[in-house]
Amino acid sequence: MELHELLSKLEKSETFKKFKSENPSAFFCAGFFIFDIKEGRNEYSLDYCSADKIFSFSMYSDSEAITSREDQILDSSKPLEEVNVDVKIQLSQLKELTQKELAVKGIEKKLEKIIAVLQNSEGRVIWNLTCMCEGFAIIILHIDANNMEIIKFDNKNLFDFVKMPKDNLSNFKNTPKGEA
Repeated sequence: MELHELLSKLEKSETFKKFKSENPSAFFCAGFFIFDIKEGRNEYSLDYCSADKIFSFSMYSDSEAITSREDQILDSSKPLEEVNVDVKIQLSQLKELTQKELAVKGIEKKLEKIIAVLQNSEGRVIWNLTCMCEGFAIIILHIDANNMEIIKFDNKNLFDFVKMPKDNLSNFKNTPKGEA
């Protein structure tokens, strides 16, 4: 399902109509999407800002239900901006674009999940992708949503994010055989 289809589905729902009547100045500030390629299930979250709150509307590829959640904006020093939804790169293109970029970088690991965030960043609308591949590989990819420019590419491993304190590591290395 494409972004405009998700927004249309949301805007037609009673949940959203009630929200919009209570928050007429609310605007779309981010999209959060999980594409679970391995399991074949997708999750979509469309976020709206109103005053100092975020309202998230969630949908799933295998359900017609729309749920909503309200949260406080944690960092009010950075005001959220409206995200222009007229982007050239659509949701259905993200997997293919990611796979092409992996091939260009010589990464042959199978893509298992993409977490995509549509957001404003430094004056432009970007797709912020966190991609999980087999073998604990994590690819961070930022793509300009309108001109397809690759802004950032990072190849990480899950273990890059797990830091073991040096004391625990040295204790582990000095453990007698059979006690670890």
